[in-house]
Amino acid sequence: MTAALQREWGFAFNLYLPDHVQTEADHVAVELRLPPPGEDFGHPCLSAAARLLRHNAPASLQL
Repeated sequence: MTAALQREWGFAFNLYLPDHVQTEADHVAVELRLPPPGEDFGHPCLSAAARLLRHNAPASLQL
């Protein structure tokens, strides 16, 4: 999630934190069967992770 969010907000990181190091988490995405965090600014990874979290959430927390 962190890697995907960094890709989504990359313009802000580059502007305000030009020396930041991006989190590399492709191996974690593969293990969780998520799209790569770098794909399409992280959007597919974030959407898939949200679905995964909703699917595994207790019934009392599901929307």
